[in-house]
Amino acid sequence: MREVAYNRGPFIDSANRRYAYLGAPYCASSVSLILERGKATHPKTRSARARAFIEPGSISARRIWEGKEEIPHNSLVIFTRKGGGHIEFFIERKGDIMRCFGFNTTPDRSAGSQWNGTWSGYKNRSIKRDLSPYNVFRVTHFTK
Repeated sequence: MREVAYNRGPFIDSANRRYAYLGAPYCASSVSLILERGKATHPKTRSARARAFIEPGSISARRIWEGKEEIPHNSLVIFTRKGGGHIEFFIERKGDIMRCFGFNTTPDRSAGSQWNGTWSGYKNRSIKRDLSPYNVFRVTHFTK
């Protein structure tokens, strides 16, 4: 899953060949390929667009931010950002910290881009900050 050039690498290219184009941002393409290889039956969506994973039944991040619901196990975390979206796998929650696994992002405590990230791996996200409706780059939905 390592980049060897701008949004390129063996795994990245296999995901983007199937769902996008070579050199495309690859978070959603990678999620789609993992779901396909894992023979996941839900969600049915397979796309290079992160926001395409929002389905009827997806849970609004605002409800979790307000403490009205819990993050569903084995869910996808869908973000909005200026110019598009981003998607990660939810791993676990411990207090305010939501542990995720994302593609085309940056390590914790690094400023970066979900369009041109250089890294894939585990991220610790703040529930208060990253689900806040006042944040431009924020989680909007969780899809089981």
